[in-house]
Amino acid sequence: MKPVIFDSKKATVAVIAALTTFLLNVLPIFLPNVPVEIWQQTADLIMKIAIAYLSVQGTVDVVKAFRGQ
Repeated sequence: MKPVIFDSKKATVAVIAALTTFLLNVLPIFLPNVPVEIWQQTADLIMKIAIAYLSVQGTVDVVKAFRGQ
């Protein structure tokens, strides 16, 4: 099995999660009527989902490597 140098799907998920989290941390400046806790909880949820997805994909890659696929 050849090593994967760059996986665009995983990179896309990571970049989208990072940008979304950044925007959710900046938006309270422009929308002060919404409590900051809501923005923070939403950003945390998005990052947890992205980390879970990337963890599962990493596990799948390891299993495939051991099986020689």
